[in-house]
Amino acid sequence: MSEITRTFHPIGQGTFFSERLPNFNIVYDCGTTRPVDKKKVAEVVNGAFKKHDVIDILFISHFHEDHINLIPLLRASCKQIRKVIMPCIDGAVKSLYSAYYQLIDEPELASIVSDPDRYFGSGVVTRVAEHNGIDLYNADEELYARDIQATIRSGENISVSRTMDWSFVPLNVLNIHLKRELRNELGQRGLLEYNVDELIEYMKSQPSVLRSIYERQKGGFNDTSMMLYSGPIRSRGRREIVNCPEASAMKMYIMLKCNGLDRTGCLLTGDQNLNREAVKHTLRSFLKPTGTFQMPHHGSYRSFDKNILNHKNSVFITSSGKNNNYGHPSAELVKQILISGSVHVLVDDHSDEPYQEKITF
Repeated sequence: MSEITRTFHPIGQGTFFSERLPNFNIVYDCGTTRPVDKKKVAEVVNGAFKKHDVIDILFISHFHEDHINLIPLLRASCKQIRKVIMPCIDGAVKSLYSAYYQLIDEPELASIVSDPDRYFGSGVVTRVAEHNGIDLYNADEELYARDIQATIRSGENISVSRTMDWSFVPLNVLNIHLKRELRNELGQRGLLEYNVDELIEYMKSQPSVLRSIYERQKGGFNDTSMMLYSGPIRSRGRREIVNCPEASAMKMYIMLKCNGLDRTGCLLTGDQNLNREAVKHTLRSFLKPTGTFQMPHHGSYRSFDKNILNHKNSVFITSSGKNNNYGHPSAELVKQILISGSVHVLVDDHSDEPYQEKITF
């Protein structure tokens, strides 16, 4: 019997997810913004892994601050990050991110975006190519984690081992609209052909220009989020809620309603907009085995596809800040989840408790 521990860590307005398998650990994103208690957030990250632990794969959904700014701390807290899997991004997007992080004095974050191969080490980084939401690659044979190359296709089935039916499937859906808008805006200012260093030099003299471009395009960057399915491909297991940040009565309700279900898959969505047709098409084949959903964009009403609520007796997890200014999670969306017959769990920086599941199969 194999056992997997799945954890949504309480770090506030951001994302930090991990799964511990037998002799294999993964992380999806590690970042937050404006936490209630920075010291407590640091303790959460430092306590997730021991100094001798190896993170076999770090998945990065996208490059917003609240998804990557704790990666340096995570990296220092463990022995090694063996592999990093991130979405391929357009050169203009990369330049804008890198220049922005340099401008706000975050050189490590700029390095993660502009030169991840140098930051993480040679041969560590794998990029997931974009797909159009229709021609999703679905390999007949698994790609074993140890055999991952420098570039893989969206929809590749990354398997942990030949003896364990548990896979990770990164999904990177093309956002042609963002590329076009950003290139047009940079082109109008004569900045399209600038490399990162040239863009940084220009923006040093005109920082308000960079900030205005970044803020206007920030919402579009959400739609570049690489999603991740984690779960079995063929077999079925058993899911048990072992820890919950809610009150004991709520915990008991979740356990009675959702324990023992054989939908042990988990869908992680970053800040993606699940209402995009290409995204809906991409996720179609992953909804049936999924019983645990990360709410996109910290519980944003606009980003969630309400049709997913047809999958009853599911657990929907929101990672958000207790005192965030965005109204996350949407109260209306939480109400719709509960009415649909599923459960909503809020993991924020007000609680010391993570949300945790144990999967056996």
